[in-house]
Amino acid sequence: MTFHPQQKLQSRRFLDKIILMKPGLKNPLMRATNLLLYLSFCALIGTGALIHWKLVPGSQGGHGLTVLDMSRHEWGEIHFWIAAICASAILAHLALNWPWLKKIASAGKAWRLFAGLAAGAAIIFGIYALPVRQNSDSDDTENHPIENSGGKHRDW
Repeated sequence: MTFHPQQKLQSRRFLDKIILMKPGLKNPLMRATNLLLYLSFCALIGTGALIHWKLVPGSQGGHGLTVLDMSRHEWGEIHFWIAAICASAILAHLALNWPWLKKIASAGKAWRLFAGLAAGAAIIFGIYALPVRQNSDSDDTENHPIENSGGKHRDW
């Protein structure tokens, strides 16, 4: 079975239609996606700064610091879900800009596009794959629930 150039062109058009949807819908979807990206990024910066500088580590067991009656760990949970929303918006943004990525960013060379996407995935999963170890030099065992509970985790 041979694959004719006309069939290849038709399959590309079909994929572009699926990704772009209708031409009239792209602009409002792009605007909504860009707004969601901006707002979620700002929220990530805000919650990250709050967790890092105002609700310092050990604040739950040490001083019991809270903001809006939420502890550092509760703000961390909010930070995580905002990051999930931001990641979803990034994927939607990439899908909506797929034709531009194929044509301009990769200069028509598919390997460049996939190399860029693979580099991003390698960064994400590479960081996640870093080894975790317990620091034996730490004398701050009162803030580590796993060490104080005989290996069983308990919530404070």
